[in-house]
Amino acid sequence: MAKLLGLSSQPPDTELVVVTDASFKDGSGAFAMYAVQFEEFQVWYSDRFSERVFSGGDVIIGAPVDRRLWVVHHEGVYATAQLSPP
Repeated sequence: MAKLLGLSSQPPDTELVVVTDASFKDGSGAFAMYAVQFEEFQVWYSDRFSERVFSGGDVIIGAPVDRRLWVVHHEGVYATAQLSPP
């Protein structure tokens, strides 16, 4: 899914904020990382929560500086939005 969304083609220093179902568990929250770390994050996430990032739950990924948003619905529908400058 990360390749399909184009996350792997983002510049390595692109800041990402990832919100998954696990973000709403006690002691958790949104996950922040650079795009170059996303693959490593997926491995950590699987080990930590015993599920994949894209495991059938809703996922929202934002790149605040780039004003870009990726939304993956739990039924597999996804969208990407590029916001125009303010």
